[in-house]
Amino acid sequence: MDNTPKNPSDPETLSDEEMMKLINEILDSVPPEQAEACLLAIAEGRPPPLEVPVDLAPAQANSLLLFLHRGGG
Repeated sequence: MDNTPKNPSDPETLSDEEMMKLINEILDSVPPEQAEACLLAIAEGRPPPLEVPVDLAPAQANSLLLFLHRGGG
């Protein structure tokens, strides 16, 4: 599987490796059962219910949600 971003000049495109790193950073400070709610809020442009340690654009949060739902790679 190709782990490089589809468009390297697009700052919102994350590789699988980058997504795993971000997810691990989030899970280090947010309970796993709350992580999805936080990502969903960010993806919808709302503030997350808990503070997350990473700065994500809504499109990045949406990509992370999709990544989690497909099994993390």
